Amino acid sequence: MAGNQDTSVGRYFLAHAKKNLSENFLSHIFGLKITYSTAIQKIASIVQFLQNLGIQKGDRIIGYWEDPVAGVMFSLAAAMSGTIFVPLSPIFSVRYLKNLMVQSGARAVFTTMDQMPALREGELESFCCSDFIDAGNTYGSTDPNIPHPSIEESLELLVSLTENIRPEDIFVIQPTSGSTGQPKLVLRPHMSPCRYAIHVGPQLIHENGERPRFLMVAALTHTFGFNMLTTAFSLGAELLIPSRIDTGAPLQEVRELNPTVVPVVPRIVRSFFLQSERLGEKSGETRVFGPGAQYLISAGGSGDPSYFEALRKQGLRIMELYGSTEASMVSMTPRDGWKPGFAGKVLPDVELRVEEDGELLIRSLGLMAGYFSDESSTKEAFSPDGFYCSGDLGRVDSEGYLQILGRKKDIFNTAEGSNIYPERIENLMEALPSVKQAILLGDRQPYISALLVVDTKRLQASSPAMGEGEYGYLPTETSKEFYQKIGRELKLVNSQLERVEQIVRFALFNKSFPTETYATVGPGKARRTRAKIGEIFAPQLQSLYHASDQMDFSFVPGMDRRLRPSSDLRVHLVWLAKDHKALVRQDVAVYLKPILKELCRRMNVQILSGNISPEHVHLFISYPPDLSVSNIVSNLKRSTSSKIFHDLPKVQEEAKGKNLWEQGYLAVTSGTLSDEVLQRYLLSTEGESIPFSPIDPSSIVIPMGNLS
Repeated sequence: MAGNQDTSVGRYFLAHAKKNLSENFLSHIFGLKITYSTAIQKIASIVQFLQNLGIQKGDRIIGYWEDPVAGVMFSLAAAMSGTIFVPLSPIFSVRYLKNLMVQSGARAVFTTMDQMPALREGELESFCCSDFIDAGNTYGSTDPNIPHPSIEESLELLVSLTENIRPEDIFVIQPTSGSTGQPKLVLRPHMSPCRYAIHVGPQLIHENGERPRFLMVAALTHTFGFNMLTTAFSLGAELLIPSRIDTGAPLQEVRELNPTVVPVVPRIVRSFFLQSERLGEKSGETRVFGPGAQYLISAGGSGDPSYFEALRKQGLRIMELYGSTEASMVSMTPRDGWKPGFAGKVLPDVELRVEEDGELLIRSLGLMAGYFSDESSTKEAFSPDGFYCSGDLGRVDSEGYLQILGRKKDIFNTAEGSNIYPERIENLMEALPSVKQAILLGDRQPYISALLVVDTKRLQASSPAMGEGEYGYLPTETSKEFYQKIGRELKLVNSQLERVEQIVRFALFNKSFPTETYATVGPGKARRTRAKIGEIFAPQLQSLYHASDQMDFSFVPGMDRRLRPSSDLRVHLVWLAKDHKALVRQDVAVYLKPILKELCRRMNVQILSGNISPEHVHLFISYPPDLSVSNIVSNLKRSTSSKIFHDLPKVQEEAKGKNLWEQGYLAVTSGTLSDEVLQRYLLSTEGESIPFSPIDPSSIVIPMGNLS
């Protein structure tokens, strides 16, 4: 580890970039290619622009974006100049951004073109990074205020600046949620990501001698994404960037990019497998990430061993990592040493102590330097002898493998990677006049939900509350009025929360929670045993996280009704009327259209466009990743057939059977449905069609947790 102690991110990048000047550093699916040489020039251009603004070493700047290209260039420019970079995803509001500026003392905000209108509306001055990184030319702008240094000038500038940056200097301030709503700002030194790369890089041997190609879908606004960037350039690798990141990354684009190294978090792995399933691929028969994939690196929680095993059978080496923003990397799977259920072996430069209660205490060179301007929280995070108190429970087996068993701290890890403290939000809900007890759910789930015990008398509904079972669960079907009233109150709670904290769905009860799940331990304080909650209320949790199970009034008004994070899956669907008869006449089609729209709404499926013709239905839909195409079509065909036969008996007489529709359907999962394909399936059609108008782009809802 000697090399790690004598470098900074900037020097580390330059040392490897100078060996690969003519090689591609970054390739975007839309055609943008940046060599290491051009990257150095772009970085130097940004550094000079920062200098012209009067931003100096030690000053803070905020990067407000999800765009990986912007994240790469500006974070490296900060690393070269000694500026401290503060990354923030636009999933957080402009209000949050303003507070972060004050808390961190940031000198400037840089963002992408798509975020500029929101910042202007919020009266927040910012700089658009697109001026520096547009694909149009080497620098992206002909603006005379933006410097254009040559490669020689760039190297001279950057080398001179990085000589004055020490490994222990702060490189990044990483915001992470606090228990009071005020974010804790983690101080991460330069040595932390460099140490990461020194450990991981040598494991990624490419035996055929080819340059590694890293898929960049892990957000650079989180620690894992930047650690993987550092690992990539330490190998002189090429970064591969699809049109969207995280769970929004399209699998077909990933295959076109053909990575050799796939760094992901578990939810992204799941998204890719679901997309493969939607394409009709059988597990094991098609290489999920394309022909070149050699390594899968997973961090940010325990992954599904069945996915990892399937990838291992496809020839990929599996590497699982354990760490945190504060602790950096603690353990790593050694090459060819994957052990299901374990987060690899504890690293040789890590001192790991397991306390009597099972909590993991950690000491290493990768630890944070503390929390920015928060001595109290910093002191609380460390033991008297300098170990970081992780709040995670675990054990180390006889071979040195680390197994994570749970959490001591009551913290949720949200779908997009942020940590939140549920107690603060539970207190806000229990402050509502009609809520007696509140339990928040959502650790490693697609979104935040809540279980609430309510005072049904105070709600003054027109019908009595008919609770089911020993816990008094109020079904949505029979308690619509209660859900609507509580939903309006929760909407007010959400207005006080950031998007990642907001409650999406909820379930109501009219009996107190059992004491083994919820116990009052003092004035205004309660102990919630979340593991027991998962056992006792399993049926309600199942409903809350399977959106097709309930009507949408279990959603808080104003929240997305689509499961998040979503892979934004889209498919053309076509199915035929029984015996190819022209059963769907004009009057039937007019009646059918709102039924289809309502059924899709209940399943959280969007109809983007489509037609109802006398002999067939054609829908182009966008659907959440927990639904299969076959289930969607089955539900639509069965429900519409039953409804129309019941309300329009003449149609059933004409159909001469129990079904309005033929068996089977056509599904085309990419591109537009060509006339040739459609006609080949339909054989022939006649009559006037009833169109579904294309959806208004302004009404398209982006799934929460995914800004791609």
